[in-house]
Amino acid sequence: MKSNVKSFFRAASISAALLFGAMTAGGCGPAWTIVRQAAPSPFNAQSAFAVEPIAYEGLKVGGKAEADYLAEKKPEQVEAWRADLGKLNQQFAENLAKEATGLRVSVGPAAAPGPYSVKPMVSYIEPGVWAGIVNIPAEVRMTLRIVDAQGAVVDEVATSVKYATSSIMGVPVNVSVTERLGECGKILGESAAKYLKVRANVK
Repeated sequence: MKSNVKSFFRAASISAALLFGAMTAGGCGPAWTIVRQAAPSPFNAQSAFAVEPIAYEGLKVGGKAEADYLAEKKPEQVEAWRADLGKLNQQFAENLAKEATGLRVSVGPAAAPGPYSVKPMVSYIEPGVWAGIVNIPAEVRMTLRIVDAQGAVVDEVATSVKYATSSIMGVPVNVSVTERLGECGKILGESAAKYLKVRANVK
């Protein structure tokens, strides 16, 4: 019986620690769920981080494989979708670099012998819909891996963010897929910067 009680409290403590880590990393943005995390953290204010482009391998769009989703689109719509993914990537990287004050963050492949690379991967996107009475928010699910110079994963965390078209004084804003995904990228970038700052103990 005592063994069962100890196991229960041990499991509860671990769950609470993981939840606390996710909450402090996310701040007022989306919380990160820890998949793996080096202990103690090897990061500090002198650590250099290179933010690589978002990878979209195996991407699902609204529950469909991306290839099936695009098969239903016209060529100009496919081109627009590629541009939307580019916008998501741009806003994520730019906002991460902007918000990571106190850290050495660069956008693009690591320059040797840069110790750490930030590898974002998006596995699911809901583009969202705005049609007056119908307002389905955009959603992006992201996994963030931080790897060392040898390519070993140091930290791996996951999160998701939703962004719906809103209105200002009755006028809708961010009604396009491009705008909604751009806003998702901004939120994820800011949240990723907060995660890195917490892990590097930078205020």
